[in-house]
Amino acid sequence: MVGKKWAFLTLASITILSACSSGNTTNEASQSSEKGTEKTGAKKLTVWVKQTFSAEADELLKKRMEQFGKEKNVTVNVELISSSSMTEKYSAAIESKQTPDVAFLIPEVIKQFQEKDLLLDLSDLSNNINKVNGELFKKGLDYASVDGKIYGIPLYNSATVLFYRKDMLAKAGYDAPPKTWDEFREVAKKVTETNKGVYGAGLVFGSANDSENEKRSITWSLGASLNSADGKTPTMDTPEMSSVVKMLTDMVVVDKSVPPTSVSWDDSGNNKAYLSGQTAMIINAASVVGALKDAPDDVKNNTGVAVLPAGPKGTTVIGSTNYNGVFKNTKEPELSQELIQYVMDKSWYKTWIETVAPTFAPVYIDLANEPFWQSEYNKPIIASLEYFTYTGYPGPNMSQATEVHNQKILTQMYQRILVDKISIDKALKEAQDKMLKIYTP
Repeated sequence: MVGKKWAFLTLASITILSACSSGNTTNEASQSSEKGTEKTGAKKLTVWVKQTFSAEADELLKKRMEQFGKEKNVTVNVELISSSSMTEKYSAAIESKQTPDVAFLIPEVIKQFQEKDLLLDLSDLSNNINKVNGELFKKGLDYASVDGKIYGIPLYNSATVLFYRKDMLAKAGYDAPPKTWDEFREVAKKVTETNKGVYGAGLVFGSANDSENEKRSITWSLGASLNSADGKTPTMDTPEMSSVVKMLTDMVVVDKSVPPTSVSWDDSGNNKAYLSGQTAMIINAASVVGALKDAPDDVKNNTGVAVLPAGPKGTTVIGSTNYNGVFKNTKEPELSQELIQYVMDKSWYKTWIETVAPTFAPVYIDLANEPFWQSEYNKPIIASLEYFTYTGYPGPNMSQATEVHNQKILTQMYQRILVDKISIDKALKEAQDKMLKIYTP
């Protein structure tokens, strides 16, 4: 998946410096503003920005922040950091107490950082942005909130959707994508032609974030969960979870509608399978749209995009809202917040978010209703935001839930069943025991 989330920080890595990290985080390999622009005696801000798939969008954001510096007579050093470097960089910065002033945050680390008292309360800033620019994405704000205080300002959303081959489904007798997970399984079986190397569903069963994320979307929709509603108790070893696991593993073992190689796929595995014509349906972020330009014509011209199918609990989509936050030890808390508000100016933001569409979607509600976002590919992505459900569901944002995701316990469970050939009951019990070690103080 292009533009993939960077790996979540483990609980230990927040307080323990990675062995290969340097305490001087400003020397990390990254792109930054020219130091020659610094003015003697001028105030300074260090800003960390995660690199996206779009160099154009990254440059626009970097220039916007630097323009703020020029207008405020502030030296703004913007560091563009790759996803693969983020975890190590944050670990080193926190250990050495050399965190940036303003930083890109994925949703899961907000709770971890807040528990360590690392982040500034941005509630007033959020209220002001809402007042000046219009309503921000409420689900994203809620997930960044702890005890009524907001610790992250949403920057963009990344939605997971269903990509499907219109021609393959039509050949099997379907004129629309599946609306339920039962239909998804049925369509996958009918489309599959193993003698031709064609499979209905490109589900991921390798050790990858894609596997963790798609399984959560499906699991929650079908009425199972990884933890209790109060977020304090693992609920892996339940009849509801067993039913979900049986359905998905049967698609591999019984239906044979999932490529057998899926157990070794990384995050690019399902993308490659779909773009090469091996699979008729995949669950993925909208980055696939950008990759279609280089795909064979039969894939490019026959790709449809839809909201994920529904289960007894309706549709649930693993939420990915990404944020700007301010570290508490900044020497410039007011300027840091002013910079975020400057970036969130709606007239500028509208232009910027359209350069990364549809991989990333807007956090301003009214922008999502504009004609630009109503195209064939963009509309299902916007529609998916309504169903965002975040790590920890049905409970609150908990650091333990993030740790479970980080350790890929759900993926490991499927691997134990499909690769090591143990029973579903045994695999669920193992997963439950692993989670209990995380949840037990």
